Amino acid sequence: MNSIIEYDSLLDEKDIEDYSIAKSHIIPKLINISNNADWLGDAAHTVYLDMAVVFIYVIRAEGDEIVSFNINNEALVKWGVSLDTLLHDSIETAMRLFPLSIESIEDVLGLSENDYYQTFFVMSNSRRHFGAATMLYDNALDDFADQIHDSFCIIPSSIHEVLLVPDRLGISSDELSGMLTDVNISIVRDDEVLSDRIYHFDPDTGSVSII
Repeated sequence: MNSIIEYDSLLDEKDIEDYSIAKSHIIPKLINISNNADWLGDAAHTVYLDMAVVFIYVIRAEGDEIVSFNINNEALVKWGVSLDTLLHDSIETAMRLFPLSIESIEDVLGLSENDYYQTFFVMSNSRRHFGAATMLYDNALDDFADQIHDSFCIIPSSIHEVLLVPDRLGISSDELSGMLTDVNISIVRDDEVLSDRIYHFDPDTGSVSII
């Protein structure tokens, strides 16, 4: 069974120094660039849309708690790996250890069942922790578009999840932007705000753009 190794004592440094071992513990995390500018310079990271992808080494995952630390640029030098390699490997690890989860908003909130094709969806991972990074998972957005037979908007509601809003619902980008602004101001913790922009996925091109 695939699982994250849990440590009862201090982390064995050999597991970090050997990239062939370490990569099976590293996952990507999407964060807000401007809110984290003070430490991003030393962190191994790349840019995705208007967000930053950073990388965390997961020491232990129990229930709602994840014990982890950030990967810095020095680690990349020691490992002799590129950012592209780290991004690719971390996505593979995340998909294995933190599988994709997409649920209708009614299911998430425990509301009465609605027409599956006339609602919006919450996309995260199985632990609902750092789940916005599921946007990076291989074919996640394409497969969802195939499932609903529609293009859709993406509301980056926090670092832990994003909302998927099918175009057929007819909700304007201004309405979605207002919804996101309200959420960022009144609900989401400052350190969990992801972005103040709305994105759109076009299944014909397989690309995400900022609205």
